[in-house]
Amino acid sequence: MKNSLVKAKATVKAKPKLWHCYNSRSLRALWALEELGIDYELETMAFPPRYTVEKYKALNSLGTVPFFVDGENGEIQMTESVAICHYLGEKYQSVNNIILSAVDSDYGDYLNWLYHSDATLTFPQTVVIRYRTFAAQDSTQRQTA
Repeated sequence: MKNSLVKAKATVKAKPKLWHCYNSRSLRALWALEELGIDYELETMAFPPRYTVEKYKALNSLGTVPFFVDGENGEIQMTESVAICHYLGEKYQSVNNIILSAVDSDYGDYLNWLYHSDATLTFPQTVVIRYRTFAAQDSTQRQTA
């Protein structure tokens, strides 16, 4: 999934860059960037960018957000919000560190809760949103939504 368009635009000492949409999973990565005090670039777009931003799919073939790039030549390219948070915590450890290491006794709990948002919460949230927001009122099932 590496994209040569990003590499061509990258400069030495490039800042990490996040492509972000309001009310999307990219908020997780944006929050981590802020909490860690990282100097970064932000590209805020209308949702969904695969349809609203010309040539976005040339940059990120998935067309999803977040899209994150890091490294001297843009060689780190990521699209999973929780993985981006994990990456940032590991790479940019500082006095504002928000991660635990494998030697910490709570490391297992830390990883479990870190990935909980995608693995466990996404499906029930999707069901509720689908039936409360998008289903016709006469077809809404109370036990589902």
